[in-house]
Amino acid sequence: MSTELRDVDASGDGHTVIGMALPFHDPALVRTPEGRVLPELAVPGAVTGGLSVELRDGHDGPRIGVAELTETAAGYEMRATLEQEGSDRFRGARLSVGFDTRQDKVRNGVRILEKTVLDHVAIVAQPAYAMAGVTETREATPDKEEENKSEETTEVAAPVVATDDNTEIVELREQIAELNRTMQAAP
Repeated sequence: MSTELRDVDASGDGHTVIGMALPFHDPALVRTPEGRVLPELAVPGAVTGGLSVELRDGHDGPRIGVAELTETAAGYEMRATLEQEGSDRFRGARLSVGFDTRQDKVRNGVRILEKTVLDHVAIVAQPAYAMAGVTETREATPDKEEENKSEETTEVAAPVVATDDNTEIVELREQIAELNRTMQAAP
């Protein structure tokens, strides 16, 4: 992926989508160029450069808004302003980040993202990071944004239940969770 740093126009109509774009304690399964599947974790400070990027409908889809990311203890949280009304249609949607890796390392079989440049955030059907998703949507009118705040929030990332189609994925996620616990306990 080629990445260019740019300013993103944040003008919008007040329709907002909020969620976790890149969690720190939720390993993703990624395939290396050599074909190996490795768990991958982002660490605090991993995103360098701008934290204001396009929000897209799918990684290759059209721009639908502007995403502002903030680093928290849990990961990079996103607050996106949509270019059209209808944020409720994204309630419970999943999020994925498009980024360019600048520095990483493999430790205890886990790929650690140390420095990345963020390209975009995308609304997707299946994110690499299971805990990445929309947690809240808000519809706003120009004069009463707070009153129109959506009262319903949606929990993301229900546990994945093994089926015939995803048993291997569930087993790998369990192995990743164990590796994550081991890494957190290590000095």
